[in-house]
Amino acid sequence: MNLYIPVETAARELDGKLLLALHGVGRGHKVVLGNRSMMSNIMHRFEPGVFFTHNFTRKRRRFLRIMRQLGHRIVGVDEEGLVWLDEDSYCHRRADVAAMGCMDAIFAWGVEHAEVLASVAGQPGPDIIAAGNPRTDLLRPPLREIYRPAADRLQEKHGKFILINSNFGILNFALAQSNGDGQKTDAELGELARTYQFPEEFFKFRYAVYRAFVKLLPELSARFPDRQIVIRPHPSENPAAWIEASKGLDNILVKYDAELIPWLMAADAVIHNGCTTALETAILARPAIMYRPVNGGEFEIRQPLKVSIVAEDKTRLFDAIEKPQSGNETIDAELANLVSGLQGPTSSQRIIDAISALPQREAVSPVSRLAGQTRSLWRGCERSLRKLDRYSLAHADYIDHKFPPVSAGEVSARLAEFAGRLDMPLPQVTELSDRIFSIEQK
Repeated sequence: MNLYIPVETAARELDGKLLLALHGVGRGHKVVLGNRSMMSNIMHRFEPGVFFTHNFTRKRRRFLRIMRQLGHRIVGVDEEGLVWLDEDSYCHRRADVAAMGCMDAIFAWGVEHAEVLASVAGQPGPDIIAAGNPRTDLLRPPLREIYRPAADRLQEKHGKFILINSNFGILNFALAQSNGDGQKTDAELGELARTYQFPEEFFKFRYAVYRAFVKLLPELSARFPDRQIVIRPHPSENPAAWIEASKGLDNILVKYDAELIPWLMAADAVIHNGCTTALETAILARPAIMYRPVNGGEFEIRQPLKVSIVAEDKTRLFDAIEKPQSGNETIDAELANLVSGLQGPTSSQRIIDAISALPQREAVSPVSRLAGQTRSLWRGCERSLRKLDRYSLAHADYIDHKFPPVSAGEVSARLAEFAGRLDMPLPQVTELSDRIFSIEQK
């Protein structure tokens, strides 16, 4: 069976999707893996198989219908489904019933996520399986040890350091676009919230937390003068705001790079507020500290809160940094509910098991396939026109930012690291076109 695995954001997904491909090849599947935008434009050229989508939002509905016409079975995950504000807003933004209706199986992050998806999928609908996500397999032994050398280099460079994972993406971006991130009135925040289509009270809450973090920096710097403090901005943030906030504080560094796991492994303390990295830190069996100077009530993202040591003021925060805790049965239980595949078979194994068990789909009629090919070509033409707009998500610069060029040799080398740790045979990698690769048994 052919398995098609697109990757949208390489820094976030590529390693996990390569691991999934490795297990797929191990079960006898031929895998085509590559840049999502580039693969989407040529899917009509491939033989019918199983297409692995990265989400099932309303915007994805048209493309998934084309995939059905081309004869593909469709499975997938929601890469953004691990943390969310509340069930209603998540389902409105991320779980389109029509798009889900095109799918044969959806792999939820965990039990909680599966229950929410089941409540909106309808009957008959896709199988919803709490399988986890291949990204979390990388945090389990033995694969996490791949990142140990990079973590050791960070410790050699920074010593015992405190890591602040910022999670103010849309807010930070909005403030930067509005000529600065200084004090804002409620009216100004309300206008920004409407511009970016967020609830006004949610925007005000996140702004209050953001300002509290900015005010924290001088005191944190003074309290721990012998430690490096590293602020790691969210990928969509403007680092300039944090650079300005930490100006004159010699032991604070603002640093972003694509490799998150080594930072989490190397840090002496991890601080956040409502960030996905709290769950990743917990999976690594390390404590995450949630600095919670403002209680957001209904506007607080609750999943990170459940797996963190909560510090509601600076005194508790400093104490948590100085006296790190280890082992917490409550956090372990919450994590098990939120993320499947942390014990026993990995998420990659569970997903490939489910894909392998899918019955062969009956061949679509020549008319259906021709209609799918025509619609796919038309969609590709539309995207080609959008590439001319430098602000479009289809523009080459944006695609390169999300998934930089990579060679078949680099893909093979990464697979070799995984295969070596898992005692699996190394598959053959062939470059089909720019950033699209065939991965199959040698």
